[in-house]
Formats: sequence, structure tokens, C-alpha cells
Amino acid sequence: MPLGRRPGSQHEYEVGDIVAEFHNPAGPPSLSSQNNMATLLGARETQNPTSGYGQFHYQAAEATGNQFPIHAHSKELAPQAQIGDTAEESSSDTSKPNLESERVPRLPIKDSIGMSGSITILAGSIVILAAMSLLLFLWFGHGSREAADATAAWRQMALRGWMVRAVTLLSLLIRVIVSMQSAVCTSMLAALVLEKRYTRKSDAAWFSVTRSTNDGPLKLMQMMLFSKYLVRSIEFWLLYLVVLVTVGLQFSSTILLSDLVDFAIVGNTVPTQLPDLLDISTLPSDIIIPIGSFITEKPIYGTIGEVITEAGASPNARGLSQTGLVQRGFLPLPDKEDRTSIRYYNGNAMVLSANVACIRPDIDDISVLTQQRIDGASEAAIEATLKYGLSIAKTQTTTNNDTACATGDCEETGFSCQLPGTTLDNPDYWASAACFVGVVGGEVYLSAGEAKWRPTQAPWSSKTPINLVISSNIGDWGEIEVPSSFPSGVPHNEWMSYEITPDHFLNISVCFPAFTLDRKAVTMRASWDLQEPTTEWTLITKEHSTLDIQRHMGSDSPPRENSFADRGGVLEMHIIGDPDDGPPTSRQIKNARS
Repeated sequence: MPLGRRPGSQHEYEVGDIVAEFHNPAGPPSLSSQNNMATLLGARETQNPTSGYGQFHYQAAEATGNQFPIHAHSKELAPQAQIGDTAEESSSDTSKPNLESERVPRLPIKDSIGMSGSITILAGSIVILAAMSLLLFLWFGHGSREAADATAAWRQMALRGWMVRAVTLLSLLIRVIVSMQSAVCTSMLAALVLEKRYTRKSDAAWFSVTRSTNDGPLKLMQMMLFSKYLVRSIEFWLLYLVVLVTVGLQFSSTILLSDLVDFAIVGNTVPTQLPDLLDISTLPSDIIIPIGSFITEKPIYGTIGEVITEAGASPNARGLSQTGLVQRGFLPLPDKEDRTSIRYYNGNAMVLSANVACIRPDIDDISVLTQQRIDGASEAAIEATLKYGLSIAKTQTTTNNDTACATGDCEETGFSCQLPGTTLDNPDYWASAACFVGVVGGEVYLSAGEAKWRPTQAPWSSKTPINLVISSNIGDWGEIEVPSSFPSGVPHNEWMSYEITPDHFLNISVCFPAFTLDRKAVTMRASWDLQEPTTEWTLITKEHSTLDIQRHMGSDSPPRENSFADRGGVLEMHIIGDPDDGPPTSRQIKNARS
């Protein structure tokens, strides 16, 4: 507080937190224990100045009976002294009283900032933290892929389409609160500039008004920006931060909404009544498949569930290539979109259990018959005797008593199969074909209701099918000379290779595709996108690819090296046990929704 006249008295002055020094040009005072400095707090004049140089005695408010002499020019300490005259402190006196405790105490926050300002700063900060927490929850609350592990609250907001509304409202709330807080901060910074810094006289009134009311920090920022002194102050950079945050938040909704993308979200589990796609009890005793039905009807490679196994088809040293037990379940959903949207299924399903083994064949009495086609090329057929019992025995370390061949009743069977032919005269181009030659034990039957193979049995058990898989790089059998004595075969993995002529080969393998179809209670789940493969194939095309189908069925590489996610339309399946034929609502489905 500057020096000033005390109201009601012409010769009294007040000093508030001002340390003044008055120099006597004639020399130091006569009092040796005092210096030329005094700290005047609420002091009072007790004696008029004398002509020339006079002596004033000021008594501190709390110092009882103690007087401090100050020598000064009588002109400078005249009663008409101007308000605001100050001097600098020169030295200290150990005899001064402790005046720190006599200073005016700092105002509490509620008085300096005000109740409304305090609420705006404190309560607003709490609300902003809560809003930021909700935004973080919306952004990272989905957890794993497709929000499979998300909380019920997050899933409900996503499935009901509340994400955009929530982001818009939260960003609006943050902008409003930050705008209110920036107004309070602007008032505080304007007050600090008036009290601690210099400002132009033309701006002083505006700074003073800004302490109590303002519409934001932009005007104050503009005024401080054109002051070289204020630009270097800490208040300017604090105000710059306030402006930066306030302006940046105006684009918060646009920035946040631009990060929202559409993706599949796992829905809630819904009990659904689903009939079986295939009911064995209602099927006729014999299944008749019309000739050409697999050509005229486009095949469907539907979404399946598969039990995780260590199955693999790599041949061993004896030439045995066996998949092991592979169990796959079919979702009872006829529509493709419904199948690919499934992420969790719990209920009954048809389960196909299969175990396929391929070995080197032992073939005798081979003869090749050729005939000319309409296009002028020649095709061929092979007739021979397959000693499959001997082939099986060669793959075993001990005698296999689980097959009917162990009794010597089904060691061989005759066959006649069409040989594949390529349409290109290129030794590097191979064509393949499969040929059914009978069943183990010799009794051929196709009754669907009497399938007896069990998953615990070997794939070459009694009454399992026998198929020859034949591969050749011969295009036109009429252009080569088939030797009268068929060449001996050379074993290669699960194949027996016959070199008909140099660079022209006929490879044969005998396979036992054992399988059975049962109704089971299963659970299926997937945390990845499901896609069903398709292939474009016609009778007249020469270019086609089945790589997607091979990947889908896990035939391009051993299943243990190929995760279900990479195969596309495969769910992880667990067989619970026998089918649950309880209420129709006992089946639960969880779909993925966009």
C-alpha cells in the first residue's frame, strides 16, 4: 500500500508493507544504535518537521514505547507528500521488531477467487476427469477382438447405437466446463498482471474489468501479445496454454467421431429354437444320390466347428499317412449370413467323426485299356487286383487283429477304374481322380442307418470304404506306347509310382476314409471373423483354384500348424456328450453384429 494521508488528520500517514529509507545529506543521525531504515506499518507522525532538516518519530503499531528516528528532507516529508512515493530498503537493523507477523494475512481461496470460481475449478475438474474416464471406457472397453470380453454396459451401448451420442455429449460437456474454467483463469491472470507486471495506461482499465467479468482468454491474449514486456512473463504462457486448450477442444467431437469405425461386435446370448439339419431317424434305409448332382449343384462349404487335435497327414517311414481322428460339427443354420455371424453356440449338432489313412498299394495283374474320345484324344482305364490286406500289414509293426483281413477273408479285391487325363500336353501338369473299389471285408452296403464304424476303431476296420487315389501327368494315352508288361512300382511316401514312359508317370495310393455321423451336444466359439470359401468351377473352364477350400478344410498343412482363425470359417468345438433333447429353448446362440 502506498503512502497516503490518514482521513481526518492533516499530519498523519499510513504505510502498508512499504519499507522506506530517507537519507539525511548532512550525515547519520546522532543515535548510534539506529540506522537510516525503518519499516513503517500503520505508523503515526508525532512531531512536525523543523526547517531545513527535521526529525520524525514514527511508532510501529505493535511496538509499545519504541520509537525509530528517521532523518529526511523536510520537503520530501511535507504533509502534502504525493501518494505513491516509495524508496528502496538499504539495510536492516537487528533492533527492528518482527513485522512479518504483522502483515495483512493472505485471503482464503473462497474470498480471493470466490465461491463460484472455486466450484468451477474444483467441481469442473472432477466432472472433466469423469468424462475422460467414460471416453476411455468407450475406446478401450471392448477388450478382446469383437468385444467378446466386453462388459454388459459397453456391449449395450454399442449394440443400441449409443456410441455417437455418448461421445458427442461428453465432448460437449468437457467444452462447456473448460470454457467456464478458462474464464476464471483469465480473471486470475488479469489480476496477476495488474499486481505484478507493467501494462499500458490505455489497457489498465480493460485489465481491471477483466478481473471480474470476461468472455474468454482471446482478448487478453491479444493485448498481452503486443507487449514486449508481458510476452516474456509466465502469465502470458499460462494464458497461451489456456487459449490452446480452449480452441483445441472445439474440434474434440470431430476428432473423436473420426476414430469410430464399424466392426463386428459379439451380441448377447439368446436362446433360440433350431431344428437339426439332418435327422437320421427319418432318413430312408438307402440314400440315393443322383448322378451329376455334385456338378449341377454349387457346393456349399459351410461354417463348421472342429475339435482341436494333433492330427496330421505326414507319412511315416512305412508309407502310412493318417489324419487321426478329426471331428467336425455342422451348425444347424441354413443361411450363410447366420452361420458366419455366429461367435458362440451351445446345443445339439450333427458331428462328423472321420479318420482317413492312405498307404502304398500292392497291385497285381495290371492291365491298361484305352479308348478314343469324341475330341480325338484317348482315355484309359486300369484293371487289376488290389491286395489291401497285405498293404495294411506292411504298415503295422505287429499283426492288426482289428481288421477282418487278419482272418484272411478280405486280403484282396479286384477293381476297374478310369485313369485321369490332363487336357494339356505338359509333363508338369498333373490330374487326379478317386475310385471306389469296395469295402473292407467285401460286403458292400450303403445303408445310412446301419453305419457301424466307431471313432475308437482303426480306419481300415471292417466295412470301411476302400478308395484308390490316382494321379497322372499323361494327357493323351493314345500318344504313348503302354508297355505290354506293366512296369514295377517304386514306393514314394504313401504312393506307388509307375513310370509308363520316360517323364510320364502313374501314381496310385489306397485310402480308407472311415467316418460316422452322430448327433452330439456341443459348444462352439470363435473370436475371429468367419468366412465361407467359394470356388468358381465349371466343366469347360481350364483355370480354377481350390486353395481357399483346402485351407478351410485344413488340408493344405497339418491342422496343428494351422490355427482356426487362419482357416476362415471354422469355430473351436467341444463335444459335451449325448444330445440334449430337452426344451427347444435349450440351445443358446451368440451372434456377431455390426
